[in-house]
Amino acid sequence: MKPIAEKAARLVTDSFKLDTPPVDVRSLAKCLGVNAIEDANLVEDGRLLRVNGKSRILIRRGLSAERARFTIAHELAHLILSDPSSDLVARRQRIGHDQEERFCEDFAADLLLPRDWVRKTAAGRPQSLHTLRVVAGRSNTSLAESCVRLNEVAGWRLTLMHWRLADQRWGFRWAAALPPGSIGRIRSIDGTRQVIENGKQARG
Repeated sequence: MKPIAEKAARLVTDSFKLDTPPVDVRSLAKCLGVNAIEDANLVEDGRLLRVNGKSRILIRRGLSAERARFTIAHELAHLILSDPSSDLVARRQRIGHDQEERFCEDFAADLLLPRDWVRKTAAGRPQSLHTLRVVAGRSNTSLAESCVRLNEVAGWRLTLMHWRLADQRWGFRWAAALPPGSIGRIRSIDGTRQVIENGKQARG
């Protein structure tokens, strides 16, 4: 599924001359026939609606700008796969084993973070948070999305983890590019705070 999604993304970028990131997904959506992109009170991140030939993309209110861009790109993949003559409701959901959802995620990743561009941008740079910020900043994508993509196409083997301090205890919130065997197994222990504080001091 991934090679097909990559070819589809390349076809779109070539057709609309989207040479380098950041891709203007809102303008692209308009070119592809989307009539409106609107914030909405959704449970899922995004939703594509087509009624009577008019298409709209709904974005969950409160998403970061970077996450919203990825969600728009994901919904554009649903649009490309759909029958333009039919009404449609497509929601961005957990991937699981749904092939269409997997295609849409892969399409969005390659549209916003093209394989060759990611490799070129990361070439000669260390596998570090600074490099990750460079890639994310230049492509206007989230750190999480950029980390996953760097692992996929640039040979990185890193995980990005987010922790939050509450009641004098660091709690694990989420991770990107987490090895499958580690999912659901990360938690805070008595020594977590010391490890994080030592890391902060080492960075200056």
